[in-house]
Amino acid sequence: MEKIHGRDIMPSADFFTESIVNGVPVHLVRSPDLWIEGTGLDQLRAVAGLDGVVEVIGLPDLQPGRGYPIGSVTLTRNRLIPVLIDKDIGCGMFFASFGETRINPAKIAKKLSGRFFSWDGISVSPSGFRDLLEHPTRWPCFLLEAFPDCTTVSTQSDKKAYGVKDMDSGATADLVSDESLESSARIMGTIGAGNHFIEIQKVAELKDAGLAERFGIQEGNSCITIHTGSRSFGYALAERIFWEAKDTGKSLPPDSPLWRRYLTIMQVAMNFAALNRLILLLRILDVIKPAFVRIILDKPHNSAEVISLDSESVQVLHRKGAAPAHFNAESPDPVIIPGSMGNESWFCVAGENVPKALNSVNHGVGRKWMRSVAAEKLRRKAQEKGMRAVTGKAEVVCNDPNHLFEEGGASYKDVESVMVCAEGAGLIRRVARLDPILTVRE
Repeated sequence: MEKIHGRDIMPSADFFTESIVNGVPVHLVRSPDLWIEGTGLDQLRAVAGLDGVVEVIGLPDLQPGRGYPIGSVTLTRNRLIPVLIDKDIGCGMFFASFGETRINPAKIAKKLSGRFFSWDGISVSPSGFRDLLEHPTRWPCFLLEAFPDCTTVSTQSDKKAYGVKDMDSGATADLVSDESLESSARIMGTIGAGNHFIEIQKVAELKDAGLAERFGIQEGNSCITIHTGSRSFGYALAERIFWEAKDTGKSLPPDSPLWRRYLTIMQVAMNFAALNRLILLLRILDVIKPAFVRIILDKPHNSAEVISLDSESVQVLHRKGAAPAHFNAESPDPVIIPGSMGNESWFCVAGENVPKALNSVNHGVGRKWMRSVAAEKLRRKAQEKGMRAVTGKAEVVCNDPNHLFEEGGASYKDVESVMVCAEGAGLIRRVARLDPILTVRE
């Protein structure tokens, strides 16, 4: 047995279980005390039966999705499978440090309650918005003009976002209409429903002070995590390609016109999602007004990467609820793993065994209860013990209180059991514990 933070765990090799389904290896990262729902396992095995699949990974936050598992990674050869990325293309996590900025969560919550949800989006013409989505390298100039008090953030805006890149001018002309761009500009800078959130946190504990220092993180610092995606913009594009691909058996070969079409859709949606997270940050900064901001990471967990093997063969790495992570001892790759509402999150770096999980880590802790079940259980709990029993000690700003019952901490897996599994398997190395002080949800 090994010890991690005082707890006995199995050696890392025992965290990777393997089964063969239809000749395809299906790996599950788990530990004895980690709860995994059977439906999620069934969906994971079913993925192995899709055309072109060569390997499937289930991460510690594995949970059932709409037909396909969340918290999974799938490697295919000569096939692109959009349903293994989901409709919220580019959904991901953003993390930044505010350094020693002191934050009064009750005061900030009061300010946000009165203004945060009355937002009309960004002021930009359809052609200007298309230009922004196709050319992220032009974000700094736009953001500096739109948010002149946030010079530091503007100059960092296109540097940390994983997978965000410039496209050919006009690449989206036949995919996104001016009318769609006009309506989508109005939702740019919004969180969205479901499990999306903004959380202001305090660095409560350092597990590795040396690594924390490399990222400029100190105990007592304030920081922010933002979880959202491409909103209805990406959803509509995904719906469109799903319909267009309905006769292909879900699987697109490289010579299909839909292959290139989907990659274009995915790229513009990923660019939209990353810009959305940046503008949410700037809206929060307008209220908090910290003296210091350092953007540390922005990573999607619904995406695909095409890996060329040779002139006749390509592999595609599909991530659905899985964040990209690459082990590098000299230049550690940062990862943020949020906990459930009211519970701690963890700032981490990629571990040495992450290649075994196809260079991916869990994007959170994973649901334990369906939303309908959670709403019923936690509404009853709130009636008996008050809302703090649902939301925890942090201040909460929420536009629809029903979301709090669906997303309460008890509806998710135990944070520590997931983290012990991920660290024991060598996927991550914990650096700093982040305790929530203010949560914002729509």
